[in-house]
Amino acid sequence: MKYAVIVNGFSSGKLLFEELQKKCIPCIHVLTYEGAFYYKLYPAGYLLNIDFLDSDWESLLHKLSIYPIGYVFPGCEEGVSVAEELANKLGLPGNHPISTQFRRDKRIMQEIIQKYNLPGIKQQLVVAATECELALRTINYLPVIVKPVNDSASINVYVCNTLEQVRVNVEKLLAGFNSIGQPIYQVLIQEMLQGDEYIVNSVTLHGTHYITDVWRYNKIYIPSGGVIVTRVRLIDAHSTPQLIEYAKQVLTALEVTFGAAHTEIMINREKINLIETAGRIMGGALTKEAWELMVTHNQVDALIACHMQPEALSAMRFEIKNYACIVLLPILTAGKISKITDINELKSQISSIFTFQQLVAVGDVVDVTRDDTGPYAGYILLISSTNEGLEHDLAIVDEFEKQFLTVNS
Repeated sequence: MKYAVIVNGFSSGKLLFEELQKKCIPCIHVLTYEGAFYYKLYPAGYLLNIDFLDSDWESLLHKLSIYPIGYVFPGCEEGVSVAEELANKLGLPGNHPISTQFRRDKRIMQEIIQKYNLPGIKQQLVVAATECELALRTINYLPVIVKPVNDSASINVYVCNTLEQVRVNVEKLLAGFNSIGQPIYQVLIQEMLQGDEYIVNSVTLHGTHYITDVWRYNKIYIPSGGVIVTRVRLIDAHSTPQLIEYAKQVLTALEVTFGAAHTEIMINREKINLIETAGRIMGGALTKEAWELMVTHNQVDALIACHMQPEALSAMRFEIKNYACIVLLPILTAGKISKITDINELKSQISSIFTFQQLVAVGDVVDVTRDDTGPYAGYILLISSTNEGLEHDLAIVDEFEKQFLTVNS
């Protein structure tokens, strides 16, 4: 029997672990410095937990040598680099570690796709606030996005409308740390794209890309300049052929030859642009039960097949079974929570609520939501048999959200 190694099995790595357990695959967990900084705790249930906090490859390989390792997976973004390197050292399938930076460094990934004549974002790299004026003149565009070259999702991302805002946020970033505790030495200034933003999830086998599911984002920009997600809606991949073709071209350019990828793309009337690609499964807390209601096969199913039954992957159907939307409930006022509206009021008006998770309580002192890390007041997963039904329920949720939280500032 072959064993699986999951590097930093957090976020959707938990679902991956659960599915491997169902297949009676023994799982070993490897915890890296990045994972320990961000998530703090070991995930439960593994045959063995191995610390890799000091990046001692000789020790890690020795500890694994007594097990018949057949599969290596990153559980989340913080596990990608080590998982790709480990698979390579063990002679197992995976993307080559030489190209890992293509999928982790946001500046490099834009440079790579543009070398392949794919549309990309205008950008400039700065290492000091004094370089901002020249960078803006070179980009010749406002507003711009300011962010580290190597952080996750919308963490430490700022929208800037003036040169002074750019300078302030660049200085703040260069004086701080990214989400995994690393000092920020380089900041990327990019033109701010306008349009519809999408997630394209995929699995690749021997360079052939299979699109498993597609989602459309809704984001809002808060006064501090931060970017927060409020809606993530499942859509029919067949309705966006231009998006799918571009995503596959991006994956090829970034040398994704094996495994999962999570790609974010912006489309407007003028062009299509890559935002970023990550070599992992989609993050979040969606359960197996939710995925089974939404789609015929999900990304985790496809990833496991890629490793264990590659001949089955081409026969998998990736279709929508029901329409769905994840509604995130941001906190827009800092202060003490004095009232939370009972979710049962919403449940009495709509039938599509599959999951509701409340993350705050009356009496809590809260800050405003700053990025993907929160804090959020909660989230709702809606699943409906029709698109029209989902539209109807989302309109009611919009009204409910306005009076869900009362915060005394």
